[in-house]
Amino acid sequence: RDSWKMPNYMLVDLFAGFTFVHSVFTFRPAFGITNLLNSTYISDAFNGTNFDAASALVFIGAGRRFNASLSLTF
Repeated sequence: RDSWKMPNYMLVDLFAGFTFVHSVFTFRPAFGITNLLNSTYISDAFNGTNFDAASALVFIGAGRRFNASLSLTF
C-alpha cells in the first residue's frame, strides 16, 4: 500500500552578531530568530491504520523563536 507524502516546507532563519573590541575586553552581543516567517509545517509523521493523511500521527514544527547571547572576554 502506498503511503501519503508529507508536504514540502522551507524555513528562514536570521542570525546577527557584532564584536566590539576595547583595550581591556571584547564584547560580543548576538541575536537570532528561527523560523522568521512563522511557517506552519509538519516536521515528522508516522502512518496511521489507513496509510493516509487523515489517520497519520504528525508533529507540527515549532513556530517563530528568538534567542540572544552576550559574551564578554577580558
